[in-house]
Amino acid sequence: MLSLMILALWIMRAGGIIAHFMKKVWWLRVHRSLGISGAIFFNFAILAIDVQITHAEREHFRIIHS
Repeated sequence: MLSLMILALWIMRAGGIIAHFMKKVWWLRVHRSLGISGAIFFNFAILAIDVQITHAEREHFRIIHS
């Protein structure tokens, strides 16, 4: 699960780097696609963590925390 979150953050980071440094016409398409794929991987990681914790008898959620 952690690897999915790291992958998502790196993909979003790559989109930001491309947007900042590239002055080409095609950068917006690359930036948008990397941002969307990063958000998708991030959501899958959150879902995988939630499913794993749910299948572990919800012990993690017994104590309220943020």
